Amino acid sequence: MRSILTLSISAIAVVAASAASAGTVKYYADYDPAPLAAMQEIIADFEAANPDIKIELQNFDHEGYKTAIRNFLSADAPDLANWYAGNRMAPFVTSGQFMDVSDVWEENGLKDSLASALPSMTIDGKQWGVPYTYYQWGIYYNKDAYAKV
Repeated sequence: MRSILTLSISAIAVVAASAASAGTVKYYADYDPAPLAAMQEIIADFEAANPDIKIELQNFDHEGYKTAIRNFLSADAPDLANWYAGNRMAPFVTSGQFMDVSDVWEENGLKDSLASALPSMTIDGKQWGVPYTYYQWGIYYNKDAYAKV
């Protein structure tokens, strides 16, 4: 998974850097401590390999980020932002606040290597994000109540 994360960040950072002034990429996210440390290491490796590109990561707490993203995408949008896939992504796509990154998928063979994630990143036949992790959903039940049924 680390290689997919590195590829995802690298591919999008290069795209974003081409539009960023002075090679600086603003990246907003809402990482917990362990993923934040991993991302900081990946960013350091990326910057060492690409000394003309600087990534400025601003990390928010989860709840603050959910509110802040609506504001910063309108007023002072970052070059990169973490967000959820599927329906939670759709309002930002339809309002033109997210960029079509289908070319990143195509150029890096992600439609094959991340085939199971493709539908959640696709709206109207285009890809609007690149997954960098997964979230394990679960169903929890009460054994005693279940046994009575």
